[in-house]
Amino acid sequence: MEKTLNSISNYIDSHCHLQDYSEEELEKILNKCGEKNLNILYTNATSNEDFDKNINIYKKYSNNNIKIIPGIGYHPWYLDNPNDNENWFNDFKNYIEQNLISNKIKFFIGEIGIDGGKIKKKFPLNFQIDIFTKQLLYANDNNLLVHIHCVYEWDKLYKVLSNIKIENLVKNNKILLHSFQGKVKHIEKFNKLNCYFSISSGCFIEKNFEMLKNLPNDKILFESDSPSMFNKLVYNSEDDYKDFYNEEKKLNSPESIIFLCKKLAELKGINEEEFRKIIYENSLKILEEYN
Repeated sequence: MEKTLNSISNYIDSHCHLQDYSEEELEKILNKCGEKNLNILYTNATSNEDFDKNINIYKKYSNNNIKIIPGIGYHPWYLDNPNDNENWFNDFKNYIEQNLISNKIKFFIGEIGIDGGKIKKKFPLNFQIDIFTKQLLYANDNNLLVHIHCVYEWDKLYKVLSNIKIENLVKNNKILLHSFQGKVKHIEKFNKLNCYFSISSGCFIEKNFEMLKNLPNDKILFESDSPSMFNKLVYNSEDDYKDFYNEEKKLNSPESIIFLCKKLAELKGINEEEFRKIIYENSLKILEEYN
């Protein structure tokens, strides 16, 4: 009997950037993902330069054994096009309608959000919030999953999400908080908005351990944020990551979420296999319309 995605998918990478690999690297990585039963990957865009790349990756590599879901969105670090183009939002909508909706391609809006780091010197927070909000409302109007980036501004992000009409996103569990590093006090707030807390290896640092322990198990997802994100502190030794992390090129792989699952299960005092099943079920809840 031919395997189906639902019967073989043990892990889902809820947030990565496949367009940032070379074609040769990507083929090797996807083959290894298939071997490890890591069969569903969300690939995020950061600017309009990524839109075609993500769609082409979906068209070339998504099949019965691996599913790639393309993201379309403007990351707060890469707002040059909205900044220089007063018609950017119409262009954004037209691109989606002509290239995705018309071809019945399942997609999401991401990576979008706000960032209180150094980038705000180039793109002030008010400008970031304006671009973020327009994309967020579009996602709500079309009932699309959103991947949200936030650095330092978790209170402001909650205020934005609470003050605009995104009832479809809240009701249908369509909000993913990418690489969540808020505080314990933020968990209850975002949980009220039915947000999912997506955890990368970058989140797994001592100052976040109390927060990670307090995350509701039924709202946790795993992500690699590959190829750029990698945190050696998650691993006991080089042997734990040498098969999937390219030290010379500083390239991570979606495969890294397998070890992350082990470490977070240990931190929470949960059996690893039981925890893996919980996270997989969480992932399927937001994947229903993509199957």
